[in-house]
Amino acid sequence: MSEKENMATDYSKIGFFMSENEERYARYAVANSEMDAEEIVWRVNNNLDKEKYQFDIQISDGDDLYVIVNKFFKLPAEYSPSDLVEVDERRMRKAVAKAYVKMRDAAQKEGFSIRVTSAYRSIEEQERLYNKFLLNDPMEVVDETCARPCYSEHHTGLAIDVEGSIPGGRNISKTPEAAWVKENCYRFGFILRYLPEIVDITGYASEPWHLRYIGVQASTDMKEKNIKSFEEYKERFLNTKHA
Repeated sequence: MSEKENMATDYSKIGFFMSENEERYARYAVANSEMDAEEIVWRVNNNLDKEKYQFDIQISDGDDLYVIVNKFFKLPAEYSPSDLVEVDERRMRKAVAKAYVKMRDAAQKEGFSIRVTSAYRSIEEQERLYNKFLLNDPMEVVDETCARPCYSEHHTGLAIDVEGSIPGGRNISKTPEAAWVKENCYRFGFILRYLPEIVDITGYASEPWHLRYIGVQASTDMKEKNIKSFEEYKERFLNTKHA
């Protein structure tokens, strides 16, 4: 798409168009000529035309099942989920716990071993974890694998890290459980949130152990539509209108 062609693009015909972003759509299109208009709009609406951690938007409802928490959208420092319960000695939202137990038990019936290693983390816990990584690596390296406090999905209680038959979540890729989780997690309302194909969107390296709960209807729809990132799915199919 040339700059002249882009200027003639009528983004307002796209259902999730935001009038205040129109100039940003045009600029982003010039730099990303291989993208169609719909992709340009959902990406800019998710601030992917901005530098990560440089364009904060405060999240108003952290309890929303479809909340996006990433390097642009941050939770308030005082946030904590309203309905945490404990499973496998880890805390998570009630709906997540129910879905996780179903997934764990289904895997076990098929000869696979899945266990949650991390779920809800307070903002204080995330700060300690992030600072611990900073002791060994520079910030730009740490930011590829660990969220800054207030920016982690784990704060919502909707994210879980799982391990397979080799202990330690980061070892799951060495186990048969990794393929089972990738193929089946959607049946229980989970998605693999940080896939290698979408690092440019999420800003995180691949994490085959990190699952995000969005409910069976949405996870199944994402799989059927072959959409990899929750940012894209939410913008195109869940956000029917913008304020």
